[in-house]
Amino acid sequence: MGRIRPVWPLRSLWLTALVVIVAACSSAPPTPSPPPGGQPSVIIESPANGSPTPVGQPLVVQAQATDSGPGVNRIDLRVGGILVDSQGTPGLVAQPSFSAALQYVPSADGVVTISVTAYRADGTASLPAEITVAVVIAGASLPPTASPAASATPTAAALTPPPTPGLTPTAAPRPTLPPFATPTPTPSPTPSPIAIDLTITYEGAVPEELDVGTAYDFTVNVRNNGPGTAPSVTLRARLCNTSGRCGQGDDLDEVEVAELAEGADADYQLTLTPQIAGERQLRFRLLLPPAYVDPTPGDLALDYTVDVLGPSPSPEESPAEP
Repeated sequence: MGRIRPVWPLRSLWLTALVVIVAACSSAPPTPSPPPGGQPSVIIESPANGSPTPVGQPLVVQAQATDSGPGVNRIDLRVGGILVDSQGTPGLVAQPSFSAALQYVPSADGVVTISVTAYRADGTASLPAEITVAVVIAGASLPPTASPAASATPTAAALTPPPTPGLTPTAAPRPTLPPFATPTPTPSPTPSPIAIDLTITYEGAVPEELDVGTAYDFTVNVRNNGPGTAPSVTLRARLCNTSGRCGQGDDLDEVEVAELAEGADADYQLTLTPQIAGERQLRFRLLLPPAYVDPTPGDLALDYTVDVLGPSPSPEESPAEP
């Protein structure tokens, strides 16, 4: 009897092809060529080139920029050429070395190109550092290797037809199964970025000193300078260390900003409770959806240096990274 081949769902075959394609081209992260004299440089420390990441979950990209000249004051993160996050140095003061943890939330599965670029205050840009990552649906797995089904051995009596006088039995032809068709993923077209000019401001004076364990409210104004209606964006507040690194024990709060008509603005309140004593960086960030780009990304970030007073809680009491 012919052996029946299992046919796996097209989604599983597509994911298999996707992972094989990414693995074949991701043996090591590309290293940017040394920049010409007079430019800053930047590298991507994590994630590794070719890493998988689930749809809908934040992906943190750790980048390190250096400059032997005036210094860098900003690092931008782009996905498919679209700006999705930007971080500046404290007070946007240029530094010879600056590390930033930027964030991207993928919205669909596929292979995407992630790049980071460092900038000086005068706008001089580095060569971009790039990696590719495979965005997969959470819980998806590769199809299992099929085990041939055990076939019962027919008895001699079953194989030998009864004799028919005057007729010679003819064996029935074996059916031919069609071959597996390997689907070829069709890359999704990259949409053109949509320009929207937003600005965030903090009215009044930020306190120079904060106390560990005390909740503080901060009111930030978001304005849409146009053109058109601004989409829903995320406004984030966070306390980090003075080098801009955020992690365990750094309090975070964020709110969703409703759509704003052109020329409109609104105030939003965020609450932070300091957990770590010492000199800290108070950061406000406005995060745009992936399809949008702001021509003045420096207007989406505010940084203030504050002193946090009081004893820090023990490590086991520190809140986990959100």
